[in-house]
Amino acid sequence: MLLIILVVLVCIVTRDADLIETEIAQLEHLIQLQSEKLHYLKELREMVIINQQNIPQIDQETLQEVVQKKPYKSQNSGKQNLNKERSFTNRMLKKYQFNITNSILDASLIQTFQYKSPTTDNSFTQMLYVVTNKQEIEIYDLSNTMIVNTQLEFQPQYVSISNRADDPIIALANKIGQFALYKIENQRISVEQLESQKPKTKLVIQLNKEFEMNVENQQITSMIYAMVKGTKYILFGSNSGSVYVYNRNGTLVGEKNFNTPILQVIKSYPNMLYLTATGFGYINPINVEIVQPICDNLPFQVVHLALDIQQTNIVYALSDQGEVYVFEIKQNDQCKMKLKLVNNQQTSIVFNNAKLYSLRHYLIVYDQNSRESLLYNTTDILTEVDYEQPFTLEFFKQINGQQVVLQSIKGNGASHYLLTREVQNDHELISYFEITMPQKKDTDIFSNFRFPIIIIAIVIVLLYQFWFKGKKKDKKDKSSKKKIRGEDEEIEQILNQVKKPQTGPMGSASTIQNRSPTRSEVQNGQKQVRFDENLKRADKFKEQLDNLDQKTKLLNERVGVPNNLEAQRQKLAQQALLQKNKYV
Repeated sequence: MLLIILVVLVCIVTRDADLIETEIAQLEHLIQLQSEKLHYLKELREMVIINQQNIPQIDQETLQEVVQKKPYKSQNSGKQNLNKERSFTNRMLKKYQFNITNSILDASLIQTFQYKSPTTDNSFTQMLYVVTNKQEIEIYDLSNTMIVNTQLEFQPQYVSISNRADDPIIALANKIGQFALYKIENQRISVEQLESQKPKTKLVIQLNKEFEMNVENQQITSMIYAMVKGTKYILFGSNSGSVYVYNRNGTLVGEKNFNTPILQVIKSYPNMLYLTATGFGYINPINVEIVQPICDNLPFQVVHLALDIQQTNIVYALSDQGEVYVFEIKQNDQCKMKLKLVNNQQTSIVFNNAKLYSLRHYLIVYDQNSRESLLYNTTDILTEVDYEQPFTLEFFKQINGQQVVLQSIKGNGASHYLLTREVQNDHELISYFEITMPQKKDTDIFSNFRFPIIIIAIVIVLLYQFWFKGKKKDKKDKSSKKKIRGEDEEIEQILNQVKKPQTGPMGSASTIQNRSPTRSEVQNGQKQVRFDENLKRADKFKEQLDNLDQKTKLLNERVGVPNNLEAQRQKLAQQALLQKNKYV
């Protein structure tokens, strides 16, 4: 039996040998085609990169015109400056305050899941994380209660958070390339009970390490944790001029070298913003490629960048001279400098270590060392209307502390948040301010009448609806009156028929008494008319049926139809009779 099976298999293989050879040849040809396709795609990618780099940069004449714009010194700006500062600081409402005993390296709010404070019954959706100088990370709820204290394996210099309620991530890194990723989780743990009692559990907030890694042989200058199209990425900027992109699990996606140190990497969507000593641009973390526009060869050195918190296509650049430039970014277009924010203050302010902080409708330039600050109104930053001139803020100078650090946090709706860290002798004080931002500036003559116009419009709409409803009701009343008038005319016709003289039994004319009939009498008269009409129809139908019966008999006699047709005819006659009785 086994021998027979082997013989059959040999025959099948011998017969299909040509088919196998054909498939092998086709696969080899397909592999060759795919190799050629890969070669052409690589060449196309190089051509695209070359073409992108050859896109014309910013117009140098326009750039020089914007850069050389001179400030105009206003004469009576002291009192106006004080009024503007009060109008801004009056919107700052201190919501929370935290006392931290250790020295703080970094602190900010992070968006989390909803939780209850262990000391109060209040529910919150935010936490405060604090990175101390003792290689610790502390997490507080908004009632100033510490809920997590975790010892770290290295001292971080860079912190980045996800700020998503479904993914509360804290990413930490230092300058020598050590990195760790932590996640805040609300876990249920068992509580020890007596043997006679049932086991119980409770929810505990924990900070769990997701993973850690090292970026070898690099001096890190910046780090961000970002999500693009559902994928989480970690980007590192290095002193050697490279940007490294990793997946969340630590897999290297790619590296891009700019041949100059990376000063800053900023979260943006869908492409990340990078800053070098020669300019700034965008990089796509998915394929680690440069994306236009590239703003380089600038006549000034940019030391800090900030994205507008509302319009991410607006980039604020702070120069080494303390001047602020506004760039309007459009993807795959040339770099476009919109304007220069001119400082018209009487006394010029010198910034040594300033940074930009974007708020809703405002931009703050703040020097942490000298506490000097300027606040620009950026409501109409891209319009032809002259923007409101900046004014100095004395608020940060009046805070009692050795040092004041700012942190800008995006809010919802018309609110924004500002975090201030006050460095005291034995502790640090963190204040959490909610800033209610102003509405758009009054730039047209109708803005003062906006509210009365809205009220008048509402009143007009209500009056129109009332008038339209009354008109519809009148139309309905007219149609109902017309219908009633038609019914009255029909009743009048019936009455005229009833009032006709009728002949009595002796031939004398007898008439109905001269009175108006009741509605029941009119309805009975209508029923009698319908009954007579139905009776006439029944008689006519009976007559037609008799004629049909006679014709059927004659036809049966001529053709000799069997007697069963006679039974069918009788059945039809009975049905006709029943139909007549129904009408009667």
